[in-house]
Amino acid sequence: MSKRTFGRIAAATVIVAATLVGGIWGSRAFSQTDTGTQRVESAYTEALSVISDNYVEPVDYGKANEAAIQGMLWTLDPHSNYFNPEEYRRLMQDQESRFSGIGVSILRHRDGVYVQTPIEGTPAAQAGLRFGDRIVEVDGRDARDWTTQAVSQAVRGPEGEPVTIKVERAGSQAPLFFTIKRGSVPQPSTTPAVFSRRRSWWRAASSVAASR
Repeated sequence: MSKRTFGRIAAATVIVAATLVGGIWGSRAFSQTDTGTQRVESAYTEALSVISDNYVEPVDYGKANEAAIQGMLWTLDPHSNYFNPEEYRRLMQDQESRFSGIGVSILRHRDGVYVQTPIEGTPAAQAGLRFGDRIVEVDGRDARDWTTQAVSQAVRGPEGEPVTIKVERAGSQAPLFFTIKRGSVPQPSTTPAVFSRRRSWWRAASSVAASR
């Protein structure tokens, strides 16, 4: 087998792991008679085994596992989001008090962090940030590969101090820049359903991600 061909096969196995039951594994898993969760677990375990045995580079299994969980939650609805232990701790702190920021809900997708909801009456909403804006820079720093936690920390700061955010917006040929003065932002009152397993955390809820 050529190196190029093997590389393609290895890449395909990564896609299988990230989507849990995608590609060729779907037909095999769903042909069995066990329950839905058992089919998913079986396909996921088999995909990991193939990656472990065949992928040419070292695999960050923690990162791959988080991506797989988040991919599964994205199939539920746009508001279900995964939190690792540190992100979950920060989320709980956020929900206990007000903070100084711009007032926007954000969500990490495969290609970056996106605005989910600018909270009404907050600096973000007044500045004109919109649902679907992709955050690509914060104060001149490239944010395309940042987590929601990193973006959250970057946009927070002393009340009244400005932060400049560069976004990409569907329908706009050029990136847009927003200089927003931070303000006191109240936490929305939501009651998400939170589940834990082996110190990892995720949330399936009808509410949006924590406001930033």
